Amino acid sequence: AATAERRDLVAEIRETAAALDRGFAAGAGDREAMTSKLQALAKLNPSREPAREIGGRWTLLYTDAPDILGIPATGGPLVELARIGQEIDAGQGTIANVIEWKAPRWLTGLASAISEDTIVQRVFTDFVVASPSKVDLKIKGLGLQPRRALGVDLPAAARFELRGPLALPFGAFEV
Repeated sequence: AATAERRDLVAEIRETAAALDRGFAAGAGDREAMTSKLQALAKLNPSREPAREIGGRWTLLYTDAPDILGIPATGGPLVELARIGQEIDAGQGTIANVIEWKAPRWLTGLASAISEDTIVQRVFTDFVVASPSKVDLKIKGLGLQPRRALGVDLPAAARFELRGPLALPFGAFEV
């Protein structure tokens, strides 16, 4: 019964997240309703220590985090937000926050060769499990990876990464 309840709640959360454009179109009431759904789902988690089980590649379905909600405004008129995700390596204790940008529709209508142009922005963090459901982050660096420009695949040499020897506190999140 709990499995069916989790499955139904996940389907409802996915549908709501899509309707709210990942949270970018959510008002205060929408955020409250989604928080309630997410808290209900967390109570159905069969894991006693979910923070120890994070890992893999994820695509953001919904957020209410102000730093994420401000991302579309940072792109400007020449890029459009495509995907936000995370690449979590539990063994290494690292997370790469991934933001993918693409050419906006109005621009691809003028020059179809750029319709598949992409730039990938990454923020690299280390993480430690702080509690059974909480993960603490420390920022380690950033990267900018243009993949395609003017319809041409770019070489790996066009990609830039900067990782320092120091790690600064970068916040935390609940699983």
